[in-house]
Amino acid sequence: YAYLISFLYKTQFSAQTVTIVLNIAVGTIVVIVVSVLQTIPEEFCEDCLVAGNILMWIFRFVPSFALGFGFYRMPIYVSFLGVDPWGSEILGTCTEQVLGTREQCYGGVADDLVYLAFASVAFLALCIWFDYLGTAGHWLSYKVKLERQCSIPEDQLAPEDADVTVEKERVAELDKRKQILAVDNVRKCYLPRGSLTADPSRAVHAVKGVSFAADSGQVFGLLGINGAGKTTTFKMMCGLYAPTEGEVWVAGSTVAAD
Repeated sequence: YAYLISFLYKTQFSAQTVTIVLNIAVGTIVVIVVSVLQTIPEEFCEDCLVAGNILMWIFRFVPSFALGFGFYRMPIYVSFLGVDPWGSEILGTCTEQVLGTREQCYGGVADDLVYLAFASVAFLALCIWFDYLGTAGHWLSYKVKLERQCSIPEDQLAPEDADVTVEKERVAELDKRKQILAVDNVRKCYLPRGSLTADPSRAVHAVKGVSFAADSGQVFGLLGINGAGKTTTFKMMCGLYAPTEGEVWVAGSTVAAD
């Protein structure tokens, strides 16, 4: 769940901060609000119970709420009302109880466990799906396709050293499937958030045509000054980012396609 919502943020700091605050708020404040709405007598508020139940079923998709609400039900419903701890409204095994003037079928923690089990599978599948879309350059990943239309401006192209040119030519002629690691003319372009056009002047060209290869038994190191693109290159090698141009091969397989 936390990894899934991290796709909504650009930096690790904002993702971590918002996720922590969101889970605390949903796991405590929303649980209190729902429990209060469900316990207000009908003579004071006729629609409070309905509103509380609706919020309960909606927020149960958030794991922190399902966990917090389950802990709330244990002392109140199970210990005080004598409800079966494994009772479920979904499965129809809840317990009929009269609380004040209201008769209702109360469940234990089974419904929360059902939601947690479902969420664990659903969120994992969604994480894999979103990772696939962003890494493989799938037809739904509009951002990746837009980045691939972004070329490096001429004023940002620096003359290559002779050894860099030789390495590029060597890598281009290699059989990539026989290499432990091969990066062939890889480029990465970052477009501004919300950009709808591949404007090279507004883009950040983090990696500009890097090529290198390492075979079995070799010791490899990637050196460079701050901002040279080392971290971005490693993220493309690990499959976290899709290359704007070029190919990355690891153990005979392309990172983007395989």
